[in-house]
Amino acid sequence: MADKRIRQRWRFEGNVQGVGFRVSTMAISARYDVVGFVRNNADGTVTVEAEGPSATLNSFLSEIKFQLATRIENCVKQEIATLTASDAEAAFVIC
Repeated sequence: MADKRIRQRWRFEGNVQGVGFRVSTMAISARYDVVGFVRNNADGTVTVEAEGPSATLNSFLSEIKFQLATRIENCVKQEIATLTASDAEAAFVIC
């Protein structure tokens, strides 16, 4: 049975803006079956919102945390609704 597709939002806190965090996250996303986005927030945090198979999202998040560990002080994860077919994203992008 195929792993169910889910969508998660992660808010990364720490030294995560102006250090290549979004570009690195985009590069990591290319190795996974995920769609979504990464964006800077006005409060100095970075949001990653991604959709894909549950196990894939877990691996994607683990790699972000591993590769960017020196930048991340905290990560808050939230399950959110998957997008409808008409709103579906075709790729992972930087906003």
